[in-house]
Amino acid sequence: MGRLMSLWFGFEASVGRKAYLLSGLALMALKYVVDNALTWQLAEVTIDPLTYLNPVLNMRFEGVPEEGPALFLLGLWALPFVWVGVSMSVRRARDAGWSPWTGLFFLCPGINYVMIAALCAA
Repeated sequence: MGRLMSLWFGFEASVGRKAYLLSGLALMALKYVVDNALTWQLAEVTIDPLTYLNPVLNMRFEGVPEEGPALFLLGLWALPFVWVGVSMSVRRARDAGWSPWTGLFFLCPGINYVMIAALCAA
């Protein structure tokens, strides 16, 4: 478990293609399941998987009321995933021989999917 925490939350651990891909898929699945559970509990809304992949946040959480705790809790729950995604993408880019700055494309909606695929292949 310590190795995973170092991989996901650390600054130095090397990130290979396989670890990057498997971690990304596992964490995306976990986030999807919990996001769906939260939106159902708080707003009785479910999110289908294709809509969930939409980079436009407003479309992804359509039907979730803006008032109340739902969006706040979803945003709070997203923070560790953003950290892990950026951290691993920056380190993966470095380990692939690219500028670590390219890993910040993880934060750009739409472009991030292309960057993730490129980092898995590099």
